[in-house]
Amino acid sequence: MRRAMASPLTVRSTPAELADRKQVIETKENIDSFPRLAAILGTELSAARTPLAKWRQFPVEITLRFGWAGGRREFVTVTGTVTARIAALCNRCLQPFVYPVREELKLLLVHTGDATGEEPGHETWELDEEFLRPADIVEEILIMALPLAPRHDDETICRPEATAAPAAERGNTIRPFADLKSQMQD
Repeated sequence: MRRAMASPLTVRSTPAELADRKQVIETKENIDSFPRLAAILGTELSAARTPLAKWRQFPVEITLRFGWAGGRREFVTVTGTVTARIAALCNRCLQPFVYPVREELKLLLVHTGDATGEEPGHETWELDEEFLRPADIVEEILIMALPLAPRHDDETICRPEATAAPAAERGNTIRPFADLKSQMQD
């Protein structure tokens, strides 16, 4: 009986082991492969008036290359790209939409407390643990790419019926600053 090999994306290794092997990971996963990201998106999308179908299966294309900074065996580098389609809830119209994410990675991995290394053009990432899963790097990159206030790039895409409150709701709305402008002019 053949055993399925574990994806190199999910295997825990030391950064040095990955750099020594000059590990290259090229794979395609889906959003659901990243549980923290899926939980964040799920919470946000639960407020949608109309659900977005199969957003958990949206593809995430990953290319990671591990190596040593400047040829020295001191600090590990990770370069590559992460490309995804992310589901979000527009803050303007409260409708789900999809936006593309493409992140270029140029990371220098150092352990917390180690001397800070430098590699031109690389962002320094501190690691708290001896071992890492490359999937954790990808998930963190995607979480950091999430916008604070997602919204359609083009306001005309927002559905007007989603932003307009029904007449009954508008009548009961408390508007504490409605007369502020006229009061300031007096």
